[in-house]
Amino acid sequence: MASTFPHLIYNEKSYWGLLDIAKNYSIISGNKKKSLSNLASIILKTRYSRFTFGMLLWSLGTLAFSIVLVTSGVVPLFIGCLGVVAGITVGFYNGIKLLKHADLKILVAIGALLAILFEVMIGGWLLFY
Repeated sequence: MASTFPHLIYNEKSYWGLLDIAKNYSIISGNKKKSLSNLASIILKTRYSRFTFGMLLWSLGTLAFSIVLVTSGVVPLFIGCLGVVAGITVGFYNGIKLLKHADLKILVAIGALLAILFEVMIGGWLLFY
């Protein structure tokens, strides 16, 4: 963990560098403006790809956890199946987003709603039963 910590600080600094890019962007003109715009775009694309990859891993974990819940019978079948569907939906969307750079807004809405419902229902079930 110690080896990744400086890497995280470096990335946070590059995100904060967007403020410096914005300040310089308003002052300069011409080709330098374009290079600053490209630099900002690279920083944001890196951030969004990491988030998408993290969400893909989250969906795999949710899918595995839900399959265990369904097969063990610890929670009602509906809650476990909802988690399976949420994991598949979110994973499918993020896989498409990483590979094809497509943005399917309806799939995002469905996956997010299913994930939220699953998280609230499994949390309530495990808390009270």
